[in-house]
Amino acid sequence: MLSHDEAAHVRVNFSIYDHEWAFPACYLGEPFLVGNCLAYYDGRAVNLAAFPVDEPGRQLSVGQVCAALDELPLWRTPDLLHIWGQFEASAEIMVRGHRLRLSSDDSARRYGGAFSLDIEGHDLVGLPEARKAIRAAANKGLSATVRRAEYFTADHFRLIEEWVRTRPIGLPSVSAATGLPAYVRNGHVELLEILRDGNCCGFGVLAMPTSTDAVLVASFSERYPGARIEDRLMAEAIELCRTRGLRRLHLGYTGTASLARFKRKWGARQSGPDYADVVYCRNENDVQFVRSLSFFWTSRIHCISANDRR
Repeated sequence: MLSHDEAAHVRVNFSIYDHEWAFPACYLGEPFLVGNCLAYYDGRAVNLAAFPVDEPGRQLSVGQVCAALDELPLWRTPDLLHIWGQFEASAEIMVRGHRLRLSSDDSARRYGGAFSLDIEGHDLVGLPEARKAIRAAANKGLSATVRRAEYFTADHFRLIEEWVRTRPIGLPSVSAATGLPAYVRNGHVELLEILRDGNCCGFGVLAMPTSTDAVLVASFSERYPGARIEDRLMAEAIELCRTRGLRRLHLGYTGTASLARFKRKWGARQSGPDYADVVYCRNENDVQFVRSLSFFWTSRIHCISANDRR
């Protein structure tokens, strides 16, 4: 578990690259700081964020990754190893004298970096599409509220389920969503709720882990043409950050071109390097978990049948 000093070190050297450790800890496992990178262990799988806390753009060599993993106080060698970040991918990796191999013949998957928005320099004058979206959202009669939450309401659960049902969401993203009910209990997390006729039709989870940074951790909304709920949510998040005197709003990774266009419409820019993602297996029997994208703990639990339990 992160010590008090380690948690403070992570906050001081904040970066969007998974250094808001409290959220992944809700669905990946116990958090540790190893080799100045965050790692999470759930008893079988290690998830390593290969972004050094104070220098997320620096690429780690295979040797540095192995050295970091050797620092983990594990009572057993992990069966699964998921690494994402800036690192040198190889066909196999050694962890405490045990060989873990790539789960397939494919090389590491590549993804685009995270986006962020400069609050201090944000100006709608140069963002005509954002201005148009604000007017359209106002015409829909949408209102917004901001509140601290100790628990999810029925509306929040319903909207997450609708998000999963109506979008091509991968199992790892669904696993992350399952951690939100616990995460919102943190004191630095607030909910932005979008209302229509007094009913919640969308919400966002906004974290403020430092005095200068906010993170829109997740957002969910009813989906139909012309809804404009996400636009209203983005406008509210930007205004809230401005009111609180924050300097930057982090918007996370962007897996699709349409999502990247949406973030750019509001003035966000890619704020970090592209990253790689790869999974290693110790045993051939565990390849099934990787192929089903269930190397996260909650996903793996759901995919284990009665006959597969060990």
